[in-house]
Amino acid sequence: MSTKISLINCLENEKVYYGKFSRKDEKNYTIYEFGNKNHMFVWKIYDKGIIIDSISDVKVHLVLIKEKKTKGYIETEFGNIDLQCYTDILKIENGSIEVRYSFVQEDEQIFHFCLKEELKWNPSTWN
Repeated sequence: MSTKISLINCLENEKVYYGKFSRKDEKNYTIYEFGNKNHMFVWKIYDKGIIIDSISDVKVHLVLIKEKKTKGYIETEFGNIDLQCYTDILKIENGSIEVRYSFVQEDEQIFHFCLKEELKWNPSTWN
């Protein structure tokens, strides 16, 4: 048996990532790291919120707390863009995180993701 992780865009019903990951349990939070050579994700899970870093051609850094306005930024080669975020759904259960948030700018953008650990049977490892 092996464990993989999936990141699903719930608005589009699209799998953004599926594959290997690392999980590190610390005293006050858990860190999930996953991705590939083109796009890396780091989700730091606390009891009452999460910090998401998404690193590709640009770096997105978000601090998300349920029913709170928080800040984040997008870092590009041309400079930083400050973000205001609002999180209306944040469910953290064992091996599963659901978050829906919006950027509270001139044009509101809504994002909804589910991150889930998945067990996979691998009968070839029985021998």
